[in-house]
Amino acid sequence: MPSARLLDLLIHVLCPLLLGALCYPSGAQVLPSFLKSYAADFLWAYAFAASLWWVWEGRVPRPWLLTAALTALAFEGAQFAGLLAGTGDLYDLLAYLGGGGTALLVTRRIRKRMSKTQALI
Repeated sequence: MPSARLLDLLIHVLCPLLLGALCYPSGAQVLPSFLKSYAADFLWAYAFAASLWWVWEGRVPRPWLLTAALTALAFEGAQFAGLLAGTGDLYDLLAYLGGGGTALLVTRRIRKRMSKTQALI
């Protein structure tokens, strides 16, 4: 049986990455246009934040979180300024922050559950 840590990697990192990738080829038929544009961003930000949590074993240093948020802001700002291909979009930025924030909330609950389970052993 796979370890809980491996399951966390599969569920919170690999599955959102795969679902985000599937938004592009099949998103036109399955998702409304508004969601098609932002679902992948949300899922990829979720996977990125969850991967930080996974690598740091539940204790991500605040500078890493701040760097991730500022990178998303810089990426969208560079697109808006025409320095990178794409369109700088407030909704993209909200999707990044929403996905990352959701991952942090979910993984915080997992860490609390794990610490309770370890206390019982």
